Amino acid sequence: MATRIALIDDDPAFLALLDDLLSAEGYEPYPLPAGPDALPRLQALAPHAIVLDIHPARSDADWDVVALLRRAPALRAVPLLVCCPEAPDLPARAAALRANGGAVLSKPFDLGALLDTLATLTGSPR
Repeated sequence: MATRIALIDDDPAFLALLDDLLSAEGYEPYPLPAGPDALPRLQALAPHAIVLDIHPARSDADWDVVALLRRAPALRAVPLLVCCPEAPDLPARAAALRANGGAVLSKPFDLGALLDTLATLTGSPR
């Protein structure tokens, strides 16, 4: 069975890019638009990892989503990869995420770095 990766973003072009990339690498990607419907869909999916894109314009709200995912019993142990722009509070947020088995990629990032990080988080070969 392929490794299921949930992709959460509100940019359809970015979701399509990641969907194609991860499919080509043997993952089973599940693109989900950002919004209130994502949580129940994530819980039903039971992914092996979640990739969440954080936008500068709504950074605080997106980081609230991270906290929500960490509180959801069915998702709290799922590795979370957050893709976000550099910000003054990023080191502290990244450290907290890493302490809970997650990772952060600062934008812009190399797609190879994304694949390497997902392989590490999921224990999948690269």
